Amino acid sequence: MRDADLRRAKLERADLSRAKLGGGKLSETDLRNAIVASAELVKCGLSKADLRGADLRWADLSEASLANATLEGALIEDAIRKGADLTGTMFEARGALTRFEQIERGLRDAITAHGDWVRSNGRRGARLDLPGIDLSNADLSHMELSGAGLREARLNGAKLAEANAQLAYLSGAELVEADLSLATLDGANLSRANLTGAKLQRTSFAPVNLRDGNGQLTGTTWPTNLAGAVLFGADLNGANLRGANLMGVNFSGADLRHAVLLDANLRGARLDDANTAGARIPDPD
Repeated sequence: MRDADLRRAKLERADLSRAKLGGGKLSETDLRNAIVASAELVKCGLSKADLRGADLRWADLSEASLANATLEGALIEDAIRKGADLTGTMFEARGALTRFEQIERGLRDAITAHGDWVRSNGRRGARLDLPGIDLSNADLSHMELSGAGLREARLNGAKLAEANAQLAYLSGAELVEADLSLATLDGANLSRANLTGAKLQRTSFAPVNLRDGNGQLTGTTWPTNLAGAVLFGADLNGANLRGANLMGVNFSGADLRHAVLLDANLRGARLDDANTAGARIPDPD
């Protein structure tokens, strides 16, 4: 139903899960308690829509207009909201996490500018460089953070699921109980980071194939650096740590089931009480 005109339609309790409504007109539509999970709502017009109690988890609301919409009680924890217009939105959706939209405007603008910087290969926007910033409990799921400078940042309890943080600088960062499941941290610097109890299921810490200024591969790879990091009790089920620098990492009590650690540097790493069932670990020298 892409580009469909459903303005002022009565869709209370409708099941629109996985529907394709990109570009649709749904302003002033009644979607109370509707199921819109995993739906495509890119560039959708939802201004003044009534979404009270709606299930919008995993829906793609990129560049959608939700101006003056009502979202009390809605489930939106895992919705993609890049570039969405939330002007005047009555939010109060369920969940205790700080939403990206509620972060100080200057910071929001800086993150948006960083996304432009990444997508344009540095021709537009500006790189995010905020050492020591406190983003504890912030919802940054799906955010573009490649190459961001966040050394010693406080991200305890933050939600970074499926975020792209390739080559990000997170040395000394606090990520206690942060959710980085399915995130991309290829080539990132996480040396001395505290990831105690973090959710890292199927997270990628693979090496990056470097490119030159023209986008051509140079034949050089850049490994992820986790030297001295604390991953005590972290959930790394299915994580890809191939070729990573894991010198001195504390994996005590971690869940490493089905994780890939081949070609990784495990010198001095602690694996006390770690669950390594099905993990691919290099043979000791």
